Amino acid sequence: QGLIGIQLFERMCSKEIRPNEFTYSSLMQCCIHAKRTRLALSYFSQMKEKGITPNAYSYNIAMLALSRGSEWKGCLKLLDD
Repeated sequence: QGLIGIQLFERMCSKEIRPNEFTYSSLMQCCIHAKRTRLALSYFSQMKEKGITPNAYSYNIAMLALSRGSEWKGCLKLLDD
């Protein structure tokens, strides 16, 4: 199911539908389900680069991705944001 979410996001972007923080959070969750934690984190970065402010759920998903990848220093850094 995670891969379907990633494909839907790509289709959405190709149709010039602008994602918001809820879209990115759902996408990051899909990446985690597909065991693509690095991709989830890259979408988190992309979200911020596009000027979309992450919400509490977005940060929670990013923390989950970091913890699944055993990147505890990244978790601590994220808490400082």
